[in-house]
Amino acid sequence: MSTELIRIPGERADQLRRLAEHKGGSVADLIGQLIAAEVKRLGLGPQIGLGSTVDIAELENGQVHFSAADLGTFIWSKEATAAVAGAIDNALGRKGGALDLDAGLEIARVGTSIKIRNIETDEARSFAPSIAKELAALLRAAS
Repeated sequence: MSTELIRIPGERADQLRRLAEHKGGSVADLIGQLIAAEVKRLGLGPQIGLGSTVDIAELENGQVHFSAADLGTFIWSKEATAAVAGAIDNALGRKGGALDLDAGLEIARVGTSIKIRNIETDEARSFAPSIAKELAALLRAAS
């Protein structure tokens, strides 16, 4: 899971820290929530998605194309796509991991992150909880 540095005025940083503290989370969680809320409010989920490293598209044949840097590319039925979204939700809720042979993925909670592993290649990628939640929502919308 990569991170970036954002420079903001000190007063804004203080506001962010206080707001995050008030909501009982971290500044990173708060920023993720604010971005997700704005993307949803503007209806830009399909256009913005999760950046250049994750792509989800509905195909003409009714299947779903999913690709993510480090994980590879998958073509799933809508049912398998919904199952992956559900497995991510379960991992976020600490309800255990899932091994989905139809989707070719293993999904598990590791610390505070969600780890998704390609069963075939053993490549894995970790997602922050706020990103994993958005990923599940995008997959569910495509299913």
